[in-house]
Amino acid sequence: MNTSLHALRGSNATLVKAQNLSSVLIAIHHLQPVSRTDLAAKLNLTAATLTNLVGELTSLGFVEETQSPHRQIGRRPRLLTLNPATAHFVGVEISRTRVQALYVDLGGTIHGRVTCPLPAQQPGRFVLQTTIDAVRAVTEGRPPIVGIGVGVPGPIDLERGMVLTPTNFGGWAHVPLTGLLQGEFGVPVFIDDDARTAALGEHALGAGQHVPNMLYVSLGKGIGSGLILNGSLYRGTHGLAGEIGHTVLDVRGPRCDCGNHGCLETLASIPAVLQRARDVGLSVDGIEQLLKAATGGNAAAATVLEDTRTYLSAALVSAVNFCDPDLIVVGGALVQAWPGLVPRLGASVRGHSFQQVSSDVQIVASATGEDAAALGAATLVQQHVLLRPDVVRGVTRS
Repeated sequence: MNTSLHALRGSNATLVKAQNLSSVLIAIHHLQPVSRTDLAAKLNLTAATLTNLVGELTSLGFVEETQSPHRQIGRRPRLLTLNPATAHFVGVEISRTRVQALYVDLGGTIHGRVTCPLPAQQPGRFVLQTTIDAVRAVTEGRPPIVGIGVGVPGPIDLERGMVLTPTNFGGWAHVPLTGLLQGEFGVPVFIDDDARTAALGEHALGAGQHVPNMLYVSLGKGIGSGLILNGSLYRGTHGLAGEIGHTVLDVRGPRCDCGNHGCLETLASIPAVLQRARDVGLSVDGIEQLLKAATGGNAAAATVLEDTRTYLSAALVSAVNFCDPDLIVVGGALVQAWPGLVPRLGASVRGHSFQQVSSDVQIVASATGEDAAALGAATLVQQHVLLRPDVVRGVTRS
């Protein structure tokens, strides 16, 4: 369906104005600082129309105007920038080990952080209450929020705002998370798979800025990914795109919670790696211990790590050949615990992908680290505000 401004010409005037208002706000967000002249040319709007739209955005608190420091012929142009204090929101990551809530402004700056560890295999009601407590704590004493974004292990039913049946996430099955949180806080709530929100966070504020096609891969207690295509998050027909953890690498391998055998998650997630180490007689409780044993000369530990790298490389080679991204960003607890993993993955992938692809693709570690999923969840709300700037009406700012 064509939803360009040209296609809307002659339709409802209120709808056209709302589209124009959003277009101007999004353009300022991406181009700032930008002059009115350049903005009008970029959006193909008349000076009069742009003046009216900028005036309304200014009255809503979105736009600030400053004088350019560069002198040109005639008067110095005045430049438009986004006022980040216009709107605040909370980005939440619900993982298998913790709940993290970030209080974020419209520009993506973090102003508050609350992290609550999660004991293993807690019932869904405990995790939900922990999430509610974290949002309350991070917003206490701060300006009101206009929305909440949540990244949570998938699969997710995006239309119903429901967490379905995540693997290795005890107590969660068909949880209507969006409705529960909206009822608690009275603001719009947006949820998505945590690996996809991490991809959004990395693309908006991390290593993937200004990269049109990017694959983010999260390695931890689970394995997931998020795909940015032409600058936008790709979710797939059923909202299930990015389940790289369920790429089958060994049809005779361990049974996965999804019903298949030999999924990447059963071979290279942190629990799977530690189980393989125990199966060969190693007494280890974490990846750091396994690395220490390997560097100390333990051949069994070195083999477990090398097998893990091989599994991950095979999955990434398939992803590169299939998706042809500009950039792969790898993050998660496994990357944080194993600093040398990403460079070795990069070398292996470049050696086994199609030459014209592998010579260009970059593979880097996450720049946003532990904040990626929560920052990306906040980006879900930011996108809502940029598309619907009127949501800030009546919100008290201080």
